[in-house]
Amino acid sequence: MEEQNLLLKGAFEHHRSRQQQLLLVEGLLDLLAYVHEHRALCLPWIAGEAVDLTAQRNAIIDALRGIQSQREPWITEEDWQQMAANWFDIQYLRSNVTPEEAIERHQALITQILGELGKVPDGSSFESLPDSSRQLARLYLKELPDLLEALARIRCINEGLAHNGGTPGYEKLAEQLPFLQRFVSTSVRHIAYAFPESGFPAEVEVHDYLQLRQKIELMIWRGRHILAQLTEDTLSIWMGQPSANGAA
Repeated sequence: MEEQNLLLKGAFEHHRSRQQQLLLVEGLLDLLAYVHEHRALCLPWIAGEAVDLTAQRNAIIDALRGIQSQREPWITEEDWQQMAANWFDIQYLRSNVTPEEAIERHQALITQILGELGKVPDGSSFESLPDSSRQLARLYLKELPDLLEALARIRCINEGLAHNGGTPGYEKLAEQLPFLQRFVSTSVRHIAYAFPESGFPAEVEVHDYLQLRQKIELMIWRGRHILAQLTEDTLSIWMGQPSANGAA
């Protein structure tokens, strides 16, 4: 009996930890979306267009405040300070920076966000989930966000080239496109093979990128709810009670 109580206590602790970490995940995914929006508008801004970045900046600051309140114990103080510093580097961009520098400053923060998301599926909070559930967590928190970032970066570069292709600094950005396109093709093939239920095509063309990006954004949004349900189902199984999906 005592052993069973200890097991149940452990199950509750893992459940509570996962639920708290999923709140952090939501904040990180929101932050990623806001930084993508800010980066997309930043290139026309430094090119002299009348672009107001206030809404995106305020959204990023609000998201960072939420993450600060939820980050422990998953994001260390050192990593949090680095995240804040990466945002300051973006926030105080001057309009005379090169397009390449503007994108790279955003990239430092984006890379850190993706890194924090990628840690979640293999962390201690998720270790008690079945392998299939952890694989889904990797899909929603690692593979899809990485792929979304590549597509968002391609979009940002292409839009910059379309408006300011003759401006010095854009040729270096254009050199990134072949690598990013290869990454997209490889990632799509992997996801199509590893997760056939995702509906991913085995191949994707450049003209399909917009539709693919929209599909990924929808999948990630649904993934938040799926992961929350997985942790509820796991607790129900430990308790020997039916889950919300009716599993025993």
